[in-house]
Amino acid sequence: MATPAFRSEQQESRGDGQYRSVSVLAVCGLVLGLLSVAALAHPGAWVFPGLAITFSLLALIRIGQQSDVLSGRKLAVAGLLLGLFFGVWATTRYFSERWIVTEQAQDFVEDWLQAVLDGDLESAHQATLEFYLREPEGTRLKEYYANDSEQLSLLQEYFSEGMAKTLADLGERGEFRFDRAVLRRKELDSQIIGLRYFIYPRGGGVPIVNLHIEALMDLRDDGVYWTILGMDDAEILDRRRTY
Repeated sequence: MATPAFRSEQQESRGDGQYRSVSVLAVCGLVLGLLSVAALAHPGAWVFPGLAITFSLLALIRIGQQSDVLSGRKLAVAGLLLGLFFGVWATTRYFSERWIVTEQAQDFVEDWLQAVLDGDLESAHQATLEFYLREPEGTRLKEYYANDSEQLSLLQEYFSEGMAKTLADLGERGEFRFDRAVLRRKELDSQIIGLRYFIYPRGGGVPIVNLHIEALMDLRDDGVYWTILGMDDAEILDRRRTY
């Protein structure tokens, strides 16, 4: 037989001398609602808000149907509100951050493409180096490369093959148009964004190439750094992935 203390924890007085059991679904809904805060850390935890909302709604329905024997409406409402709050917050933050990072990647890549087409290969080459290997802002890069045969050799090698050569050879005769973002990978404090661009002869016409280009975002204590990782012909790349 249950002791009075145990009964007071598990049951709620109806006011007429009888007791109602606390809904297990309501308790589960509340616990899952509290766990829903984890959804802010990783999309894999979005299951918690979903379950909190589901269990809480089921609890409210069950309590409404069996109000003479079940209690816990306040617990179910609390679980429902927590699930909704953290669920909406987590998904909104996740997709807004993705949009912001993709926009930043697009701005960085388009500045780089324009530098290559404008013939500013020194600045473009710097953007392909890891951020700690780059020259300080304000450095006269043309003089720097002219006076450093090793770095000049690396620059010339980079723009002597592949898509980099295609863009450099095209120069001011080319222009680009954004197609879409196609790739996204996240590892700790870094993200890789893959973007597609159509490269046209200036003035329009048939695209010369559909360019796939990847940019790396490094989040450091002193700021955010972007790097051009590499590029390829998008059509060739897609065929490779098909086989």
